[in-house]
Amino acid sequence: MGLGTNSGERNIDGRRKGRWDAARIRRDLGSVRQIRHLSLLFYTSLSLSRLRYHWGHILKGFCIAASCCVVEDIFATPYSYLILLIRNRLLGHATPPMYGDYEAQRHWMEITYHLPVNQYINGSDNDLNYWGLDYPPLTAYHSWLLGSIANKLNRSWVELHISRGIETESHKIFMRITVLVTYWTIYISSLLLSIGFFRYTLSQKMLNYCAVAVLYPGLLVMDSGHFQYNHVSLGLFLFSFACFVSSFLKLGSVFFVLALNFKQMELYHALPIAIYLLSRSFPSKNQLSTREEDELDFSLILCSCRYLSWAKQLFVLFITVTITFLFVWLPFLVTKSDLIQILHRIFPFYRGIFEDKVANFWCAVNTLYKLKSNFEIMVLLRV
Repeated sequence: MGLGTNSGERNIDGRRKGRWDAARIRRDLGSVRQIRHLSLLFYTSLSLSRLRYHWGHILKGFCIAASCCVVEDIFATPYSYLILLIRNRLLGHATPPMYGDYEAQRHWMEITYHLPVNQYINGSDNDLNYWGLDYPPLTAYHSWLLGSIANKLNRSWVELHISRGIETESHKIFMRITVLVTYWTIYISSLLLSIGFFRYTLSQKMLNYCAVAVLYPGLLVMDSGHFQYNHVSLGLFLFSFACFVSSFLKLGSVFFVLALNFKQMELYHALPIAIYLLSRSFPSKNQLSTREEDELDFSLILCSCRYLSWAKQLFVLFITVTITFLFVWLPFLVTKSDLIQILHRIFPFYRGIFEDKVANFWCAVNTLYKLKSNFEIMVLLRV
């Protein structure tokens, strides 16, 4: 009896100790996470408030963020970075007459709210030399929506011709909030949907990929930090990807057309998307092969029916894409000259075939051999 009692007491004590150890571990892990968050905020605030965009400190902050590879840390980090960016001076701050990307986005809200659609990209009351709108229609609609909200909150933010160069703290916070809202509602939600976050349990490897996509400095600090809203077009593309993977080809086509009409950089994805849709629409070699000679006639009839079915699917996709394009572009297309002017603004070849300091083939070659100095623009276009 004595031995049984002692062993029972030891088991109870062991279970209590195990529970206490587990509680202590959870408490310690919580403390570690808090320390990581505090260190992340410290390095971020140091780099952004004192040293502006000093990349060494920003990368140090991202290294700390990368060490926090748990879901709550991953999705808290973009919020912390974008909030801390409010304190930092923006590129072009207090440098008239153009001021910078911040002023470009604000100016687009101004003109889209006050001017009719046919003047968004044309001259008249809209000075195209002062941050003329040079993106597809969906960007203009997005600017109009934000401009309408800004006008409700404070008219001085988007007052026509008078609000140029406005850089108040309240408007800066408003602009940061617009970035946060679209970043979370469009980019992060589409990212989670595309990796199947809502359907099944993800592996650590997939979560790591997700962390890299969320914490990517080029998108988070450069694009979102300078109000480029590129995450919107990328989010729409990810929505289309999720639809394609789930065999919703028509809905995926709609999302991709919307992505293309938000930023023309989605043309990079257009060719692989087109090839993918064609591969899903045409029959495979195995489906067309016949095994029995006496079934040749039946097989030919079956193949003809399959070809008709796939041709119908291609036609439906073509109609879906066409209707979506017309729905987005119709308010802009009043005359033929309007279309020419829009294309002229969206594809500004008159400025050259590439911008300076852009990561592409032309810019890389230009560092070794000055293309702009040795060739005319039309010659480079033909190349």
